[in-house]
Amino acid sequence: MPYRSKVKIHIDGQAKDRRRLVMVDALPAWLTERSFEALLKLAFAAKAGAMGWVAGVELGQFGDYYQTIRRLRTDLKSSKANVRWLIENNRAKHFRLSVPPANITIDNGLR
Repeated sequence: MPYRSKVKIHIDGQAKDRRRLVMVDALPAWLTERSFEALLKLAFAAKAGAMGWVAGVELGQFGDYYQTIRRLRTDLKSSKANVRWLIENNRAKHFRLSVPPANITIDNGLR
């Protein structure tokens, strides 16, 4: 299954005012803790293989994960980068970052 986006994501993790820094195509986005944790799970899954799919229940309690994904998308939009196709849903309640794993970097202190 091809990836839908070509953006580059760098998960910096720098904290400021209870938010964490993520760079999307070199533009800053400050994520809430919950959005940041969800993005980390999606990024680690993308780097681990198996196309990077994460079950929704791993991102939040049953029924809450849709809200977690919606908030993550909103937080990422603050970067002003084109993130429309960044998070993909396979209709089986699984989500992934729809970018090639090589486009995702994670600060060494977060591993």
